[in-house]
This record gives sequence, structure tokens and C-alpha cells, in this order.
Amino acid sequence: MAKANANARATRLARRLERIEGSKGCATCSPHSAIRWCAVAATIVGVGWIGALRGEPTRGDDRPREAAKPGGSPAGNKAIAASKPKIIDDNNPVHVTDFEVKPVDFYVEMSQPVSIRSGRVARVYSRLSGFVVSEKTAEAGDRVKKGQVLAQIVDYSSDRPADARIQIEKARLKIQNAEIMFKQSKAAIESKKQELAAAQAELAGAESRVKFRKLQFDRINSLWKSGSVDRRYVDEEDAHLNEAKASLDTAQAKISGAEAAVQIAKIESEKAEANLDEAKLDRDIAERYLNRTSERISAGEIRAPFEGIVEKANVREGDRVDAEKGEPLFVVVDPTRLTGAIQVPIRFVKYLKTGIEVSVQLENLASNNMIRTKISKMDYSVDPATHTLKVEFEIPDASGTIRPGMYGQGVIRFREAKGAIAVPTQCIRLEESGTTAYCYREVDGVAVKTRVEVGDRDLVLQKSFKGMEFQEIVSGLKPGDRIVEARNDDIDGKKIIVNQTIP
Repeated sequence: MAKANANARATRLARRLERIEGSKGCATCSPHSAIRWCAVAATIVGVGWIGALRGEPTRGDDRPREAAKPGGSPAGNKAIAASKPKIIDDNNPVHVTDFEVKPVDFYVEMSQPVSIRSGRVARVYSRLSGFVVSEKTAEAGDRVKKGQVLAQIVDYSSDRPADARIQIEKARLKIQNAEIMFKQSKAAIESKKQELAAAQAELAGAESRVKFRKLQFDRINSLWKSGSVDRRYVDEEDAHLNEAKASLDTAQAKISGAEAAVQIAKIESEKAEANLDEAKLDRDIAERYLNRTSERISAGEIRAPFEGIVEKANVREGDRVDAEKGEPLFVVVDPTRLTGAIQVPIRFVKYLKTGIEVSVQLENLASNNMIRTKISKMDYSVDPATHTLKVEFEIPDASGTIRPGMYGQGVIRFREAKGAIAVPTQCIRLEESGTTAYCYREVDGVAVKTRVEVGDRDLVLQKSFKGMEFQEIVSGLKPGDRIVEARNDDIDGKKIIVNQTIP
């Protein structure tokens, strides 16, 4: 390295001497001149070598030197010399605009369109296919209470509650008649049983009389045979015996008739009971049909799920409804719960969290009517089509002037910084790799390329000055540094002339 420096010094000194000689008017060189020049060159080379070995500058080195301070050490002088910028070209100074780095307070925010919708929306469907028959069908704009019937759907092919009620009434009448017949049959059985009992008692009396008359006949007949009584007494007793036997036959016939009557009464009672059971079954069937019809009618009652306003009414009285199509009949919204939504670009997602303040200015509202709210909900996934993430927040509306479908502009402030370093974005450049940022500092009238670390390359801080945007600098600059506006060409080490200063 010392040898190379010595050669360089010798070359520069030789050129200077050549210029000096040329300025004296020597147009040609004699042999003596050549010999003299060779001797001078040898002397210069020798002096250069000696200077290189001693570490001292030669007289031929015309580069500027930093004078050593009195009492300073060589190492200190070298450090002072190293802090000075290296000037590449001082003959062509560059005209620039500079800026003094100062600590500032700034904030990071984002402004995006806001859409307003109801925070509580119900699309009301019908589970039943049929016709709209309600006299008063809800219309768009109607205020409704919770549970209020919006429309009534009836399927005439199966839902006939009037027929069911008629059938039930008929069944009830039939049950009443059957119950009467059943009671009468029971009473008839009891009556026939009483008749049977009376016939049985009469039979017993007849049997007793027959036994008595038989004993009397035998006794009188024995006396007649012994000659103790006349024949006429035998004939009388025989008549009485025959009369008793006739009464017995009559009693036995009554018994048979009574027993038959009891059996007939029992059969009639069984029939009456069967008719009663049949009537009850008919009533049960009719009641089940009515209940099923009532359930279907109830299912056809389209009711409001909560108190609100009918936003859309897609059916009117007389319309045919097909439940299989799955189309909503009504859309009911809650006007007291409004929600705003903003699509946040993906570069801001890292700042997002619930509770961040949002300022909303809606169109057609007074400019001083700024709505301040906070993020209450946000999607988990980013929309791959728009590269945005949806966040939602409640919109208070004490005056009742805000409607779903309104739009405006929302501002989300993500973070604030106080006493930080921020510089105009036009002063920041990126290396060709795109990963390293730098700027040009002004040092003793020379542009010095300085690497810096920016807070976030994607975020432009919204603290603007005279139409310029500022960007946070995390490291590489300090308050008091002066930087110049970046240019497309490389001005590192070049002399600069400041034409304008950004205050």
C-alpha cells in the first residue's frame, strides 16, 4: 500500500513539473533536457519512497489535510479527519431543498368509506305453502310489535278448520245420543233383571203351590180310597193341583222370557256402548284434525320476531306462497340498533383490535355531527378479492335521523406518538433490494448517504405539512440533523447548495 501511494505521489509531482516547464515556452526537448528530466524523476521517486517509509506526506501531494490541533494526539487527529465527509466532486455542486429533523407528535390513522346497516335484521319465511288471506298484511315501513301477525297463510287443499269444527260438532251430538242410548240400555237391563227376579219369585211360589197341592191330592186320594171321603173331594184337589201346575208352567215361561229380555237388553247395551265409543272416536279424530289444522294455521301466521320496522314486504293479500322456494316474505329491522362497517386494508390489520375509536361523518348530515364510537366486532379472515378485513361498530342514533343504507367516511386512529422523529417521505429512498432505506444528510455542505430504519414502510403518517406526508424514522437520524430531498441520481459525497429550506 505504501509503495502504491509513493508511486501515485511521484506521478502527480511529475505532471506538475511538466506543466511548469511547459509554461516557460519550451517547445522541444534536447538530449540534455531528457537527461535532466530523468534525473528529476529519479529524485522525485526517491523522495516518494522516503516519505512513504517515514509515513510523512510529500510536497507533491496536493490533497487537503486536517491540521493537527495543538497538544492533540495523532489518533485524535485521525478521528477528526474520519468524521469529515469525503468530497467526490466539488466543481459541480448540486442544488437541493433541505429539512431540519425535529421531534414531532403524530398519529397514524386510516380513512375509508362507511356503510350503515341495521345491527338486527330478521328475514321472515313461511313454513307453509298456501295463500295470503289476512285482511291486514304488513307493508314496508310499518312499525310492528313483537309477535304481531304480518300475514296469514292458508293451504285450502288441507287446511279446512270449518269442516273440522263441523265434524267435531257432529261427533259431539253423536256422542250425546250414544250416551243416552247407552244409559237407556243399562236401565233396560236393570228393568229386565227385575222382571227376571219377579219371575223367579213367582216360579218359586208356583213350585211351592204345586208341592202343596200334590200333597193335598195324595192325602185326599188316600182317604177316598179308604172310603173316608167322597170322590168329589178328590176331584177338587186334582183341579187345584192342575191349577198350581199351570201357574208353575206360566212362571217358568216368564222366567224364560225375562232371561231372554235380559240378554236382549245386554246386547242393546253393548250396541249402545259401541255406538258411544264410535262417537267418541269420531270426536277424537275430528279434534285431532282440528288441532292439526290449527297448528298449520298457526304455522301460517307470519309473526314479527321482535319490535321494529318492516323494511321489505314481498307479499300481499291473495298472493300464492311457495315455502319450498325459500324466499323471505318480510324483512324486519330494529331501528334502535344500527351498525357501521369499514373494509380495512390488509396493511392496517396488525393494528386492529376491539375498542379502537372510530370517527364517522355521514353524508347529508351536518359536518359538526361527528359520530364517535368504537370497534365492537371484526372478521377473522381477510377477503381475498379486496385484501381487506371488515370491522363493525355500533352507531348511536338518539335523534332517529340515521337510516340503514346511509354512507359516509370513517376514520380509525390506530396509534399516536409524541416526541418521535418524522421526515418528509420525499426525503426517503430505498436501495435496489427494496429492503433498506436511506436518506442524504447535509454535513459541512456535502451530501452524505445515511441508512435509516422507518417505523412502517407501508404506513404514511397522516401528519402533513404544505401538502407533504411524513414518515416515522426509528433509527439513523437524530434531532438537529439536516437532510435533503432525495433525487433520482446518486449525490453521495457531492457538494450541495441549499436553495430552499422546509421550515
